[in-house]
Amino acid sequence: MANPLNSKELSAQIQAGLAPLNRRAFLKAGLGVAVAASSALTLGCSSEVAVDPALKALSASQQALFQRMMHVLLPTQGTTLASVDSVPVLANINHLFAGLDAKVLGDLEGATMLFEHGSLLLGGHFSRFTRLDDPDALAYIESWQNGNSLQRGIVTTLKKMIYASYWRDEKTWAPVDYDGPVSDRWGLPSLGNSPLPAE
Repeated sequence: MANPLNSKELSAQIQAGLAPLNRRAFLKAGLGVAVAASSALTLGCSSEVAVDPALKALSASQQALFQRMMHVLLPTQGTTLASVDSVPVLANINHLFAGLDAKVLGDLEGATMLFEHGSLLLGGHFSRFTRLDDPDALAYIESWQNGNSLQRGIVTTLKKMIYASYWRDEKTWAPVDYDGPVSDRWGLPSLGNSPLPAE
C-alpha cells in the first residue's frame, strides 16, 4: 500500500498544526469548562460508536470522534467513491498514532478532547461533536476552520489525518482515475527524506 506522506513528514505537520497548544493555560481552562459542561449535559448517555479493542493507540473517545468526523468529511454514500466504511480509515489513523512520540500524543489527546467538547459551548449546539447531526457537525468543523489559530491548528490536523488515512488506500484511487504513484510505475527507488540537489 502506498503512503502519500511518510510518518516523519506527517508527524512534523501534526506538530506544526498543534503548535498553538503550547498555550497550556488556555487549553487546560477550555478543557476544564468543556468536561464540566459535558458531564452535566450528557450524564448517563452512552457512546453510539462501538469501540474496536484492536485499535490500541486510539482511546474510545478518539475512535468515536474520528468515526464521526470521517463520515461528515467523506460523504461517499451515493457516489462512485469507495465507501468510507470499506476503507480502514480508523486503522490507518491508529497506525499513525502508534508511531508518534509521547509529547505529540499528549497534545493530540488534548486537541481531540477540546474539539469534541467545544461544541457544548461554541455555536450554541449544547451537544458534543459526536452527537451533532451532519449539517451541524459540518458547520462546527467549518467554524473551527475559520476560528482562531488554536481552532484552525486543531481542525486542520484532524482533517489531514482523516484525508490521508482515506486516500492512502488503493481502492480509493480508481474512481478518481488515479493509477498510483509514478515512482511505482517507473520503478524509481525511494530516496527517503533526501534533500533536493543543490544548484
